[in-house]
Amino acid sequence: SLWLPIIWHTINNGRQWRREDFLQALVRHGNLIRILQCSRYDDISLLISDPTLNGNDHQCRNLVTLVMPKTTLANQSDQAKIIRQNPGLRDLSLAFHDDPSSDYSDLIRAVRDLRMLRRLAFDKNETLQVETLEFIMQGCASLEELSFKGVYFFLKHPFSTGDAFASKWLATSKTEEQTAPA
Repeated sequence: SLWLPIIWHTINNGRQWRREDFLQALVRHGNLIRILQCSRYDDISLLISDPTLNGNDHQCRNLVTLVMPKTTLANQSDQAKIIRQNPGLRDLSLAFHDDPSSDYSDLIRAVRDLRMLRRLAFDKNETLQVETLEFIMQGCASLEELSFKGVYFFLKHPFSTGDAFASKWLATSKTEEQTAPA
């Protein structure tokens, strides 16, 4: 039992998720998962809590980092559910399919409601619309970092309020010399 939190801390790739022994263990230990990294087409419906389980509702409710599988119209609902059951998410990576991001309004609303989100990555998106990003950012006051395909934008300076570092939402590109304590 001492090793269980370490063993279940990070779960990645869904190849083993369909095995019966994994599903039974997930019901018992899913509350220990902190980092969930899905591959491109993993079925996350198995990880969504079911309130009808009477006391066995422990599946993935304490995530701090979530890397979503590719979002499609078919799995958008499940992705929104797993985000809503984890309001303490700090790091989230989304990958929209070929549809415009506006087609995923339920998922986008769920992301916007995350009050502790620090990092948001759009690593494999070709169809992210500016309006979608603006809508998310208007709700996520805690957001500190955005990334698009590995390019990072810091929204808040990690050591201050960010007033001198950021202009509205995105970091300024000025190269002024700044004095910093040793």
